[in-house]
Amino acid sequence: MKFIDQAEEIQRVLSRALSEKDIALDTEFVWTKTFHPIPGLLQIKSAGEIHLIDLLIENFPKEILKELLESRDVCKILHSPDQDLKLFKLFCDAEAKNIFDTQLAYAFTGAPKQVSLAKLCLEMMDIEISKTQQVSDWTKRPLKDSQLNYAAEDVRYLIEITETLREKLKENGRYDWFLEENKSISENPALYEEAQAETAYKKVKQFGRLPLRSLVYLQKLAAYRHEIAFKRNITPNFIFHQSLLFKAAMYLSSDYGQFTRNGFNEKQLQKHYKNLQAMAKEVKIIADEDLPNGMLGKEPTGSEKALIKACAQAMDEVAERQGLDPGLIYARSHIKRLILKANKKPENLNIQGWRKEVLGDTFEKIMNQQGN
Repeated sequence: MKFIDQAEEIQRVLSRALSEKDIALDTEFVWTKTFHPIPGLLQIKSAGEIHLIDLLIENFPKEILKELLESRDVCKILHSPDQDLKLFKLFCDAEAKNIFDTQLAYAFTGAPKQVSLAKLCLEMMDIEISKTQQVSDWTKRPLKDSQLNYAAEDVRYLIEITETLREKLKENGRYDWFLEENKSISENPALYEEAQAETAYKKVKQFGRLPLRSLVYLQKLAAYRHEIAFKRNITPNFIFHQSLLFKAAMYLSSDYGQFTRNGFNEKQLQKHYKNLQAMAKEVKIIADEDLPNGMLGKEPTGSEKALIKACAQAMDEVAERQGLDPGLIYARSHIKRLILKANKKPENLNIQGWRKEVLGDTFEKIMNQQGN
């Protein structure tokens, strides 16, 4: 294990990794007070060596890191890599290719869908790794020995674990299933889409409970908060906690007293009251017929609810026979979207790939039975 904070040496390590078949990667970052995460450390295991690379140096050779990440010749092994991939995009504009997600691969062997790296190492290698430094400040220099040791553990066993997982998946005929799902997730362009102000309201818990006019108000409030947070590079909850937005929207708050009763403090109202009040007034004067009904989404009818429930139960039975976590096949929310989009027509389900191989015509048969 070696910590590197010199650009020339980082260039050499990453260039050498381009000739490897498999490398293990992980990142450490801080994301507590800023709109975007702050990169701190890149861990890489390549050719049997572990290097801990400082992402804070001014002259970091980003071009070679981008080349490595986007190379289809080098398999980059990570555990549950979504946040790492987003960080790479932010740091060096890389959209990584040829990713191997060990969490996902393990799920295809019959494990639960979400298993931590520590549990994976324990179950597959009989090795305990510490997670005591998980909430460390990775932007403070120098890093402590305990932090460096922790960071190294995150990549130390990934290549060996991957070799075993590949063998298991090939033995049980699920390697192609994994490759299909892995690529559809790790190379999905939507992974890199920036959050938009107009859809920021969807991150407010239980937004779907609000009536339409309140939902329109929430959209305006959340967009306002999002734009300020983005410009100032601070987390949106530092401006207003999402619970305040929900309450203001629910009660269509428009005057100082209402905002105060809903939990806004004096400092917040001194800065934002006029804008909050203006948004409330805009929403209140919208005629009922002009409200955007599409925001509410389609709610299932009684028969559709029964269909969703029947399909979910049938999927659970299929998953049990296959020895798979049902959530790996479909989340309940996804089944709901499938059924509603199909509009009671089995041919509209459009289930494809490995899921079609697993489920067969299970959902179609249920729809046909309930349609008769």
